[in-house]
Amino acid sequence: DKGNLIEWYFDISKNIGIENGIPYEDDLYLDMIITPNGEKIVIDEDELLEAKQKGDITQEDVNEAYKTLSDLENRYVNNMSELIKLTNYLLSKFKDNIKLVPYTDEYYDFVYEVKKNAYIKYVEQCWGNWNEEDQKEYFKKFINTYKNSSYIIKIGEVAIGFYNDEELADGSYEVGNICIIPEYQGQGIGTDILKSKLEEHKEQDIRIQFFKQNPVGALYERLGFVPSGETEFHYQMIKNRKKRL
Repeated sequence: DKGNLIEWYFDISKNIGIENGIPYEDDLYLDMIITPNGEKIVIDEDELLEAKQKGDITQEDVNEAYKTLSDLENRYVNNMSELIKLTNYLLSKFKDNIKLVPYTDEYYDFVYEVKKNAYIKYVEQCWGNWNEEDQKEYFKKFINTYKNSSYIIKIGEVAIGFYNDEELADGSYEVGNICIIPEYQGQGIGTDILKSKLEEHKEQDIRIQFFKQNPVGALYERLGFVPSGETEFHYQMIKNRKKRL
């Protein structure tokens, strides 16, 4: 939450994996939360026992859930240093696996939904109700124009967002869209990608624009962008290229 730690949430599962690019888990219902002040909260124990009564899981599954809970309690409850170590490890692995993969049409519907989720509230504030038919036609033209400079943001093999850019005729570089699905927002992924692109194109002027209602302008200012213009609905900014000595 804006860089502040909310809690550690341990979801106890029997199996986890990825199938056809989609992560899955065989949930064992029992979960544990540790708050920043060290409080332990065990939840969904009633769901675990109910699942056993219904025959959805076996007694062996129940025993495994409680054993895993005990192991987690012994290792992490009242052991903040271990929790911090775990957090730093997972964050490093998480961000090390982020990559941009060239767009292909198999992601057409995915990208449409990602962009819709990112911009629907701004579109409705500017132009009224979201018209699905009109927006799909606009998106078709957009992706046909920019597909060769568009990328799917992935963690491992899981698609989590969309990025596109453009080399402009004046030699400058334009950042287009950086859209992350809700489940992965608030973790600095979009910012890290933007910082990487700024470094990659530091010898070019870099342009960006965004809806006036979007508070992201403050981030762009911190990254060195300055105002360069505006349209009826967008602010435009530029980060001037680094001059060679």
